[in-house]
Amino acid sequence: RNKALEAYGHSAIGNIYESRNDGAIALKNYQISLKIRREVGSPNELASSLIETARAFNILNQYNKSYDLIQEGIKIAEQNKNNELNLVYLYQMLGHEYEGRYKDHKTALQYFLKSYNIVTENNFTGENSINTIKPIAEMYFKLGDYKNSATYYKLHHDLLNENQQRVNKELIKTEDILKEELEKEKLAVQ
Repeated sequence: RNKALEAYGHSAIGNIYESRNDGAIALKNYQISLKIRREVGSPNELASSLIETARAFNILNQYNKSYDLIQEGIKIAEQNKNNELNLVYLYQMLGHEYEGRYKDHKTALQYFLKSYNIVTENNFTGENSINTIKPIAEMYFKLGDYKNSATYYKLHHDLLNENQQRVNKELIKTEDILKEELEKEKLAVQ
């Protein structure tokens, strides 16, 4: 049997249960996937499994276990090429950890900035870019740096608008294609 596919399957099942906020079943599946990836997975796959498993522990309010997995994931992702997207998520998770549990806004900001820098250096767009900016604005605000906070809130707002415009254009384009197809079907029926 193919162990890699089995790991992906358990990961996908975990994602379904996580989306339903069922941390226990999500965790069970993520742990199976993680165990397999520790044996046969690439560093990128292993880091992804660590992220998923950490999220499930967070749902279950087991923050220390989550924190340990995040730290392990960062070590793996930092040591291996092509783990930039995993690092984005891991630094975000660590930033939220410092902000939420420890109310350490300065350390949280450092991790949020690390995440954002990876996004900009790699020209990531869409949600990856948008989601890294708002926490930076929030941390600057909490630290009393209103000028930087306003700069990042504006950047976040501008990216949201740009993304919405892109989605609207895609919807119009899809609508036009569907209208053309409908006309072709009408002509074919006649």
